[in-house]
Amino acid sequence: MIVIPAIDLEDGRAVQRVRGVRGTGLEGLGTPAECLERWQAAGAARLHVVDLDAAERRGSNRTLLAMLLGRARVPVQVGGGVRGAEDVAELLAAGADRVLLSTSVWEDPVWRREAVRRFGPKVGFALDVREERLTLRGWTREGPPLDDALGAARSAGVGWIVVTEVEREGSGRGVDPTRLGRLRRGFPGELTIAGGVRAPADLRTLEEAGVDGAIVGRALYEGSLPMSVLRGGQG
Repeated sequence: MIVIPAIDLEDGRAVQRVRGVRGTGLEGLGTPAECLERWQAAGAARLHVVDLDAAERRGSNRTLLAMLLGRARVPVQVGGGVRGAEDVAELLAAGADRVLLSTSVWEDPVWRREAVRRFGPKVGFALDVREERLTLRGWTREGPPLDDALGAARSAGVGWIVVTEVEREGSGRGVDPTRLGRLRRGFPGELTIAGGVRAPADLRTLEEAGVDGAIVGRALYEGSLPMSVLRGGQG
């Protein structure tokens, strides 16, 4: 299983929110470029960068994101406010390795299938889960039930998904093992989990459940996870 550091962009800064709420969590993390270099130097094999402002329709960090992609020496997957083919193509042209789609594919079944047909493994789907339903538009609107979304992802033929436990995101509460088996059975492709990871034991729980990747923010920034996990160390 791969551990993927997260860089979340808000107003040109790197932040780590709690449960996605603006103004909460960690700040003073260094500039986004410094975060990028920190995780690359530590041995990260992949990075996860999200434009929170674009996801919330408050603006865009697209210029900053393009700069980060230009400096990246490892593959970067990006998300946040990606609403159509033009956005995907622009991010891939800027250097993104792959692009994560969220609200747009759950609100438009035609685009959901078209995105996979057109971009193949370069696009994945985000399933941001609160209780038993997806949450959309920067976690402000209710989406389809989780099981329906898993079925839709399978039907569309997407090769990878990222499931974020919204209530655990940035909280340091640890991962919830109760849902992992269901997620693994419900999606045969690459499964990445985000939200709640705080210690090496959480990574072991995910790995034992057959999860392919863990996106981690707060635990790496605060140091409750050692840098060695980025190179496959057990901490």
